[in-house]
Amino acid sequence: MLLTLAILATVPTGCDNSTAPAVPVEPEVSTDLALLRTLVSVPPEVTSARWLVRPLRGPGSRLVPGPTDTILIAYLETSPRFWSEQGHLFPETNGGPAQRVRATDAKALLPPSVLAAATLNGDEYQLNCIRLSSKSLISSMNRGGMALHCGTGLLVSVMSQ
Repeated sequence: MLLTLAILATVPTGCDNSTAPAVPVEPEVSTDLALLRTLVSVPPEVTSARWLVRPLRGPGSRLVPGPTDTILIAYLETSPRFWSEQGHLFPETNGGPAQRVRATDAKALLPPSVLAAATLNGDEYQLNCIRLSSKSLISSMNRGGMALHCGTGLLVSVMSQ
């Protein structure tokens, strides 16, 4: 489960002069944990997931879509043992871009307790989560990633390879 939470909000693209839609599109959310495991490396002790795949470029982009044009964002609910048994796979990290997520994605994926601790800023939530290393999530099928310890779960994002 690769992430780049900063990418969750927006990712600048080279010559793309498209504009964002006036009305945010509701993301299509899946809870199919078995399917998610075929797409990314899901750590043990994950009990459920809410996830979506979204294009990196906005609708109306004039650029030709390619194989690296999507991002997978998932909130993984973990068992009570997860952080004591699997936490070593996700050491805390410092720095990096702000932890921002599109409001539509955050509302679709995150539990109310995580949203309550976040700050809504326009069409994005500024999260109050712990930044973690995502090295254990990276595979040959994806690139770049970020992981955040939010509430009792793990918020991850991964870009396609």
